[in-house]
Amino acid sequence: MAIKLSEKKQLLLVKLLLVVAALISLAIIFLISPLREIVFPPQNEQNYTIEDNNSQLSDENETDEESAAEEEAGGEPETLSFNRPPVIENFIIGPIDVMDAVRSGEAIPITFVEQPLWFTVIASDHEGEFIDFEIRISHGFINNRVRLDDNTLQFIWVSPSNSEGLIETIVNATVEVTAVDFSGGRDRAVINLAMTPEGSEGDEEPAILGEGFSIVQTYRVSATADLSGDINSAGVVRTGTIIVGDDDSNRQYKGYLTFSLAGITGIAADNITGAQIVFTHINRSGSPQAVGEFVDLKVFNYGPTLDSSDFAVGGTRFGMIAADSFTNGSTAQGSLVTEVRRAVSAGAPTLQVKMGLDAATNNNNAWDIFQFHPENVKLVIDYLE
Repeated sequence: MAIKLSEKKQLLLVKLLLVVAALISLAIIFLISPLREIVFPPQNEQNYTIEDNNSQLSDENETDEESAAEEEAGGEPETLSFNRPPVIENFIIGPIDVMDAVRSGEAIPITFVEQPLWFTVIASDHEGEFIDFEIRISHGFINNRVRLDDNTLQFIWVSPSNSEGLIETIVNATVEVTAVDFSGGRDRAVINLAMTPEGSEGDEEPAILGEGFSIVQTYRVSATADLSGDINSAGVVRTGTIIVGDDDSNRQYKGYLTFSLAGITGIAADNITGAQIVFTHINRSGSPQAVGEFVDLKVFNYGPTLDSSDFAVGGTRFGMIAADSFTNGSTAQGSLVTEVRRAVSAGAPTLQVKMGLDAATNNNNAWDIFQFHPENVKLVIDYLE
């Protein structure tokens, strides 16, 4: 019986040894076989996998950019929009586009005198935003700045004179215009002007922007005395002097001005770039500013004579001047240039204007008037030859 128990123990021990040997064998096989890499992949393999994923994402982004470009070219709406700055397309002096000189930096010759030049700058914006214009100059001054539309600016640049203390040699002047869109995008254009002193040695003829450029000319004419005057509400007509306001009988007075256009006969209406009426001397009696708030100015064609019937209402308003600031040196501009162009297009020999306060009387039985003479009222027209 003891022998049998010993054999059982031996058998159990053999079985245990066999199990241990099997486990050791499996561990060795696991360590040296590909199964280990499947269960526990190496770290560098994971990095490669991440890089491959990033590469895939990059490829997807490139595909999206290509798709956006194809949509823009093919008319499909863009998914993302980015502001693009405005672009100055034309830089014009007189009738000549000098954009090539702007790009190359080439200087344009101009005489060193007070000569007005009409500049036009045209810009565009891809997103259709409103464009503002900034002007910077090194010499001279800017006048008559006009916005023709959302994309176009016009202005007059006047060159300096020797009174500014500039030396008697060639002086470089610059006119710089920057177009700015609503989002802050900017484009800048600079024109260089090489100014030579007038009458400098060796100059037979002043060189003003070469032969192709037109210079802004100015036509000035005083009101015609025998066709300029006033009419009161009682129908009394007077010429040779002009009253606007009311009198001590509370009668209203309107003023009438006739200007000859003979001096610009043959000038194309589109070449007229500016117009204003300048009052160089005005007498004031009483308080006409207590009668009306504004001096109203209208183009009013009353014909070859001034008659009581011309006291009638009507006309095309082009400007208003505050009555309390209507004094020596006042100017009326507004839409006058449009009316002058219309008159020139129609071949009219004159431009006629009616003036009056925006109220008839203040009923205070006192003279409250502005008074001036035709020779002290001038029509000033700027035009290109």
